[in-house]
Amino acid sequence: MANDLIKRLRYFTGQYLEEADFQTEQRYHIGHRRRANQILWLEAGILDNGFLVQRNPNNSTSILITKGVGVDQEGQELVLMADLEVDLPQTEGRKVVSLSYGEEEADQQVMDQDVSDNTRFQEVPRVAFTDDLQTIDANRQIVLALIEINAGGELDADPDLSVRQIASARLPGDLIIGQGSNGFLRTRHIDGKDFRNDNLDHLFLNYATSKDVYLGFGNGSRSSLYVSGKIGVGTQSPNARLEIDMQTTNDVALRLVSSGPGWGSGIQFQNTAAGTGRTFGIYSNPQGELHITDEDARESRLVMNGQKQLRIGGVLMPSVGNNDSAGILFPLDPGGGSGDKAFIRYFADTGETTKLLIGCDNDIDDRISFQQLGAERLTIYGGNIGVGTTTPSAGKLQFANETGNKIVVWDGGPNDRYGIGLNGGNLNAFVPVLGSFSLRQNGSAGNEVFSVRGNGSSLDLTHASPEGPRLLLRNPTKTAVGSEWAIYNMTGAYGNSLQFWNYDNNGGSPSPRLIIQDNGDIISNGKFRWNNAGQVSQRYILLGSLLICWGMESIQIEVPPLEGGYIEHRDIVYPLPFSVPPAVSTSLDDPGYGTFAGSTFVGVFQAGTSGFKLTTKRIAFPLLPQLQGVINVGWIAIGPS
Repeated sequence: MANDLIKRLRYFTGQYLEEADFQTEQRYHIGHRRRANQILWLEAGILDNGFLVQRNPNNSTSILITKGVGVDQEGQELVLMADLEVDLPQTEGRKVVSLSYGEEEADQQVMDQDVSDNTRFQEVPRVAFTDDLQTIDANRQIVLALIEINAGGELDADPDLSVRQIASARLPGDLIIGQGSNGFLRTRHIDGKDFRNDNLDHLFLNYATSKDVYLGFGNGSRSSLYVSGKIGVGTQSPNARLEIDMQTTNDVALRLVSSGPGWGSGIQFQNTAAGTGRTFGIYSNPQGELHITDEDARESRLVMNGQKQLRIGGVLMPSVGNNDSAGILFPLDPGGGSGDKAFIRYFADTGETTKLLIGCDNDIDDRISFQQLGAERLTIYGGNIGVGTTTPSAGKLQFANETGNKIVVWDGGPNDRYGIGLNGGNLNAFVPVLGSFSLRQNGSAGNEVFSVRGNGSSLDLTHASPEGPRLLLRNPTKTAVGSEWAIYNMTGAYGNSLQFWNYDNNGGSPSPRLIIQDNGDIISNGKFRWNNAGQVSQRYILLGSLLICWGMESIQIEVPPLEGGYIEHRDIVYPLPFSVPPAVSTSLDDPGYGTFAGSTFVGVFQAGTSGFKLTTKRIAFPLLPQLQGVINVGWIAIGPS
């Protein structure tokens, strides 16, 4: 009956007992112990660090199983009080080594001829070798190791202990350690070692289940947990004081939650080296910012906010080098495609010569731009530089299509400006009042080839050669000789002179036309003419002491015309006075009716050193009595000045 299982003997004096009574007594104690084992041990297995399967150093055809304690699924205890040597089976291949409960009779007693039997049961665990784990009796056997036996009946390798079956305990309620004083929860066992590995001590909380585990430390909110070794979360072999292995998941590994003021709660990293060690921190503040801080200076070194902005509270020092692993490299291919990248690098070009390289690759239309006040002001595009334009294509340096100064250089004072600009469609170069604008060969002083001096009152062209500087005047509408005129300040084989040359429209057929030598002599390679037709002004030439003056007067014909006699018309004054009265000649020209040759129609009277009186004769036109018009009277005076 079931109640018999919980009955035990009650002894009294004079009680009659038989063999069955003592067997009942033993079954009671053994049964209770095994039922307790079944309840306490969730999984059968090894209870200490024993039952280790090892090579036998004295016999290669056997193994050693070290002493130990275990329990099977039926609650039976398996105990080896000393190391056990076991011969290997004679069949080669992979074998599973297991251990099960066993007992045998021992200690035979011989009192007389009528009574003789064994007086004890000796508990001896039985060792079994099976071909695979599926043939193991999970209720009665516990697995110790896997071994490989070769054809010679020896082990091919050390036993595989990864399959060792370790017992797991369970408690239906709270586990209280200590009563009235501090207690200890220890994971060490009989010999002070972990039951799976000699080098580790393990503590499993709700091992191999999906239930939550809560670990609390007293009632105080600031109670502490002290760990002297390494902590592994998700790993049994941590390589750091704290290692979290999330395996193949993408779950959050570590979260710090706080609503405190200031920087909020965070993590600190402290180096306690004397004199040089510092403390840094990482915090998430109530303003939605992540701070990396210098705790000793109480300053933020790096701040990131929710607007994708990053603030640096110090110096950003990228690595040195001219490759994609150095400097600052921006995200690749932002518009798709391939090979597009932008970077900033600093490196040693040659020896101690360094270079700061700003690059944008790899297409011709990739550009580098500098923006100010909402607009791109400077752009490098297609190998050209654009100022005020983002697509410079007219040349290596192109300015925006707008009027105003393009290039301005300041030299100290508020009005000391040098520059080039556009104004009203004109290209202007300007200099300060007392300065000069120069173009220099080789950039050296004294090698000016073009200069505007002072306040713009003079233009200087400089060129050190026999031809000297040249001022070229070109008229594209001309095609023959004379389409180009050049003025030279020559020397050497050309003589020291100012010379006027002309060319055809291709710069060929050179011909000197006028030479003014440095001593004042004039050489003309052609006719020397003065033509002032239609002008009333006067002209003169002073050649040494020889003065030549000339002019043209326009005279209205009288109506009606009268025959004969001279009429005083007007006074002529020389531009420069003569030393003696000069020789005067006149000519008369009627543009509409031909030239009246001779001087019979024009008279010169009262000629002196300063001028003369010019008169014309009355002219009759019988065929054209009503003629009206203008005649031109030319004159020339030659004499000493």
